[in-house]
Amino acid sequence: MNIILEITIIILILLLLQIGGWAQTPGPATGKKPDAVEAELLRLEELGRQKTLAGSTEWDSVMADGAYMIGPDGNVALYQKGTGFPSFPLVSFKLSELIARNYGKIGVVTGLADIEVQTRDKKTFAVKMRYMNVWRKFKDGWKIALSERTMVKEIALPK
Repeated sequence: MNIILEITIIILILLLLQIGGWAQTPGPATGKKPDAVEAELLRLEELGRQKTLAGSTEWDSVMADGAYMIGPDGNVALYQKGTGFPSFPLVSFKLSELIARNYGKIGVVTGLADIEVQTRDKKTFAVKMRYMNVWRKFKDGWKIALSERTMVKEIALPK
């Protein structure tokens, strides 16, 4: 398989996984202490990040059935309970600029994800995405109802 096709497939898998929305820091980037709901959403984001790093394929615990997942190319997919996501090993997975907001039965988490993956032929490449997860409170707890990703393009500024 040629390298461009392999990298394209890996990026598509990452986008379908909707990784990048899993927290790594204890509080939002706003500098204020998160309220109880915001802290819970950040805890759940961290749980998802750990699941992704561990290669878990079970996502029903954090994804709502029918959740909208919008990829950087604008494509929309719907999460279906019981289907999970394919496992894909990552080299690294870091998050920054996390902000959690509480709107009652809805919560919003945004951040910046830096993901590094390795192809089968041991070539490493990085993907950087801004993301937003909209969480909704259900009877069985908080779940992601909408997930959106936007690729970040590095720009060389003139000196």
